[in-house]
Amino acid sequence: MKTRRIVGPFALPLLGLLAGACGSDETPAGNNVTCGTGTRLEGTVCLSDGAGPGGTLPDGGPASATDATTAGAAAPQFTGVTSVAPATTTSLQITWDAAKDTTTPAEKLVYNVYVATSAGAQNFSAPTFTTPPGATSVVLSTFTNNTTYFVVVRAVNEAKVEDKNTAEKSGKTEADSVVPAFAGATLAEPAADGSLKISWTPATDDRTAAAGMTYLVYLATSAGGEDLSGPSYVSDVGASSIVIKNLPVPEGTYYAIVRARDAAGNLDTNKVEVSAKNGKDTKAPVFAGCTSATVKDASTITVSWKAATDDTTPAGAIVYDVFASKTAGVQDFTTPTATFSSGTLGDVGGLLPSSQYFLVCRARDLSGNADTNKLERTATTLSDGTPPTFLGITTVSNVTSTTVDLNWAAATDDQTIAGDIVYDVYQAEAAGGETFGPTPTLSSLPGATSVTIPDLTPAKQYYWVVRARDKAGNRDQNTVEKTGTTKVSFQLNVFPILSQHCATAGCHVAGNPPFGLVLTPRSIAYGNLLLNSGEVPASKRVLAGDSANSYLFKKLNGPPPAPPAPPVGELMPPAVANDVLTANERNTIKSWIDQGALSN
Repeated sequence: MKTRRIVGPFALPLLGLLAGACGSDETPAGNNVTCGTGTRLEGTVCLSDGAGPGGTLPDGGPASATDATTAGAAAPQFTGVTSVAPATTTSLQITWDAAKDTTTPAEKLVYNVYVATSAGAQNFSAPTFTTPPGATSVVLSTFTNNTTYFVVVRAVNEAKVEDKNTAEKSGKTEADSVVPAFAGATLAEPAADGSLKISWTPATDDRTAAAGMTYLVYLATSAGGEDLSGPSYVSDVGASSIVIKNLPVPEGTYYAIVRARDAAGNLDTNKVEVSAKNGKDTKAPVFAGCTSATVKDASTITVSWKAATDDTTPAGAIVYDVFASKTAGVQDFTTPTATFSSGTLGDVGGLLPSSQYFLVCRARDLSGNADTNKLERTATTLSDGTPPTFLGITTVSNVTSTTVDLNWAAATDDQTIAGDIVYDVYQAEAAGGETFGPTPTLSSLPGATSVTIPDLTPAKQYYWVVRARDKAGNRDQNTVEKTGTTKVSFQLNVFPILSQHCATAGCHVAGNPPFGLVLTPRSIAYGNLLLNSGEVPASKRVLAGDSANSYLFKKLNGPPPAPPAPPVGELMPPAVANDVLTANERNTIKSWIDQGALSN
């Protein structure tokens, strides 16, 4: 039987009492029957009119109301109805196994359902209902409550020939609230090409036969993770297993709970869980390759294709690899030139101007299986020898101790749109010292108008030139240069000075430091520097942004001011230490304070 997937891959609401079942208010199929010579149409069957080749059966017997026939055509092979069970007090669920036919596939066979109120009393000249093609069950309503009905089902092929079986099942319209007896799933195992098979022993029920039972499958990727509010999949009626395809994780472990549902919709509540990995997928997608290749610009060719199909991977999850070569038939199929995860076309970029390319498109599924077509499409890129028009770098901003932002206005180009232009940054440590080679210090993303330069040295001056590059590789030659100096770093510049000259034995270390100022380790030193001075409590040791009024800098930059200026005491480090800060060291601390005294 076919797997009926509600929506997936995981638990979502059930889409009706019986997925695929048809109510009695549907228009019967078969009303467009054209009967052969010597037959006439009555209802949905062809009956003999007593003349011509249509007046006799293929076996030579007389034609009757039980035989829908076209001259010379064989009837389907069909065993008839398998179960009739109450769905409600006024409706019945009727099931059967698919018929077989020598010319009509199972999915195109229709079935005539004949219902009577006594055994053997069906009117085979007028079906109660004719199903749509491929159905194997139906729920018919508008019956009388508490009444037994007798049902015969017959198969009809595309030649309008109806089989002659008289297999009869009966069922009574009545209320049913008894839940099926079901032991749950018995086995989960890998199936072919990435599928998962789940099996069970059929449930039993007081009113619904095994052939009329449906099974709801709840699937998860973790133990106990099933969402029991709605099934992931629903089996065919009467099935004892289900094969689940198109699972999202190739060779992943899946967990499943299966519950039985009778014709009336009563559902058991077992929590038996089985698990297994889905089978290995070895089949590649079915794919016809590139349908076209069209030049877009000097470095880009647009290729298109018709969507591939795959036995396990949904169409939206198939990816497409494009292999480009400048020589026909010698693509490197181990390294795609471009890969696209959706759609039916894509731009293959990074190509050389004025060059002919031969392109092959291949489809790849979630398991990594790729088709092996070698269909080539060819196109030649445009020529492009003109660089972009660009005015160069405009500003340096957001300066920190280790980064800066460079900014510019977008360039223009005769073939490359602004969103595809890349900007190459050349950096130097002296004015005019940039080396303009093929490898810049850094390149921006396409279309950017700024870039952050990382990993710079604190308290250092740098110089930058920015040049625009189009998709063909043409780069403008501007020499506009901007400079910037990174901020002083407390961690890398200031603390080493304090640690070397001040946080020495007998001075500003733990124990009994002067005025309680401990300058090591770094985390303690920074916090202590933000406090008021112990020597002159009215003064901040460090006043962020104002070195002139920071007590620390006064102590380091001496000599003490003459009265009436506030005393700062002895110049630090003290003379007895025979250790004097250099002008550069004092300037580093000054700059750090004036730049905001950051904990950087």
